[in-house]
Amino acid sequence: IKVLLTRALDGAAYEVLFAGDGTEALRQLRRVRPDAILMDIKLPGFDGVSITTRLKASPQLAGIPVIMMTGDARREALASSMAAGASDFIVKPFTREGLLAKLEKVLGC
Repeated sequence: IKVLLTRALDGAAYEVLFAGDGTEALRQLRRVRPDAILMDIKLPGFDGVSITTRLKASPQLAGIPVIMMTGDARREALASSMAAGASDFIVKPFTREGLLAKLEKVLGC
């Protein structure tokens, strides 16, 4: 996914940080406050839905929009993501244009 996102966001005006698993993502969020988070549902350790739930429970992090990414287009995946507090949802494989549109939407660009 890292290569896919790097290619999709190449040339766009975004600084991108990656975390290999849920624990690393939470560690990074102690130091960095991103404008938006692209969260894969399936992560080693904590899954993306659980991490999103934790983020939205934190007053310091709750305002960061989260776009959930998954290869699972079932209604249950969308419902669990939105119930956790995700701002939007994108199904892999996605297009560069689709990803940029989602980012612009949640960032108010």
